[in-house]
Amino acid sequence: MSSVHLLVVEDADRCAASTVPSWLARTVMAALSADPVTLLDLRQSLGRYVRGDVPWTLDTGPTTRSLVDSSTTEEITEEIEGRRFVRLAIDLSQRQVFATDPELLASSGTVSLVVDGRPTATQLVFHRGAHWNVARRPLFPPAETTPIESAPAGRWLVFREVLYDRLVEAIAETGPREMSGVRSWQRRWLLTPRDDLDGRSPRDVLLFGCRHVAQDIEDQQQNWANLATRRETATTDAMSYRCAFLGPTEVALYHRMVRHLLQRACHHSLAASTAQHRTSQLASIQSSWLSAPDDRLRDQTPKSLIDRERCRLPLVEPGDSLRDCDCPLCRLMAGEGPSFWFLHLPPIDREFLYSQCRTEEEWKTEQEWYDVDDGAWDADTPEWYVTTFVNPSYAEGQLYAALFRLGSAVAEVLEHSSKVALPADTCARLNPLFDAVRDHLRSEQRSLAVAALREISTAAAVVAERERKLAPSVQGLDEAIAELTELIRGGDD
Repeated sequence: MSSVHLLVVEDADRCAASTVPSWLARTVMAALSADPVTLLDLRQSLGRYVRGDVPWTLDTGPTTRSLVDSSTTEEITEEIEGRRFVRLAIDLSQRQVFATDPELLASSGTVSLVVDGRPTATQLVFHRGAHWNVARRPLFPPAETTPIESAPAGRWLVFREVLYDRLVEAIAETGPREMSGVRSWQRRWLLTPRDDLDGRSPRDVLLFGCRHVAQDIEDQQQNWANLATRRETATTDAMSYRCAFLGPTEVALYHRMVRHLLQRACHHSLAASTAQHRTSQLASIQSSWLSAPDDRLRDQTPKSLIDRERCRLPLVEPGDSLRDCDCPLCRLMAGEGPSFWFLHLPPIDREFLYSQCRTEEEWKTEQEWYDVDDGAWDADTPEWYVTTFVNPSYAEGQLYAALFRLGSAVAEVLEHSSKVALPADTCARLNPLFDAVRDHLRSEQRSLAVAALREISTAAAVVAERERKLAPSVQGLDEAIAELTELIRGGDD
């Protein structure tokens, strides 16, 4: 497969056709992970995998029958002007793809980074969402009826209007006047199918693309780390942004916004007013809530977090915030490239309804991650985490994994020592020694790394001797030291 006859249909009136190299056809298919809606969206999405100009001449024009018929799924190639080509057709509005070569239809994998119009050895990951349907015949408009669970891309403009604007109107018209009715009204809103959602319930729409958005953002984190540079290709004026699925952050914030609006609607100043006045006031309350910075969201506004997620852009952690941290794991990640943070918002009321699980069985499994019995799962307290996709300079991934386990063991000793009456300098050497092990491994000075590990063991023994309660944590640290030492010495043999 060397050349591909590529057809991209934006809608019934506009398409683009071109003959492209097979590697570029694979890149175009990977770009569908961003869920482009227009030809311009697709060109922007290609920026994820292309540096410099996109090596694709878009000959745009009206969609005509002659461009899309005459092939069957049995054909591997077709003849165009005496040459043989593979065919690839993409319908952006209906989210359908067709190819005469099944290799082009892979829903996940890697593609080469394209630099100056040529593929390179650098590989970037992608996952195309399951909502992209593989068509049986290369006909546009599609030969088969689009399933109700896979609405045309443009319908998401309407769906978002329902979730936000129609929500305000519904609360103003039928919302509760007393706090006792808040939860029951919110439940009905989430679970009741609506004609303006094409027979779906609001909860169906909230969860439709949620997991794909999370996966796609994780892919962008990994690719950014691999490239050591930021790849911001989506914008808030793109149609793909306007028609975006809701991601996990927006879903969690949406439930909190609805609860906030319902509670404010019960205030006596609104409860007794007209529906028109209530609509106006609730719209203002909604706008203020979305635009207000919140220290529980790391001083971000809900709107800024939602906008970034709709653009499929990771949240970048400032490097200094990790370097200045006393946690060995943070210090380890700080030296490995860009770090990212994400927000975890537990379901309100600790209920399945407000979770991102599709089934009760999934919900039960998720609950096992939380210690609900002792009240440790506080649904009103958001949590945020920092992660790094590591491209270590050390040759063996196994060695880095052992170093990470050592960092975890050091962090555990430091955490537990802070809860007992130890002299301030007792554990003060552990972090610098861990940094020394890391730096020696990076510079391939393995004998110095082993010497630093011995010093960590000596310092930990002093800790255990002074405070017997820390003996289990110190034992775990000794085991991590022994594992890493063995791997280092094995590499020297």
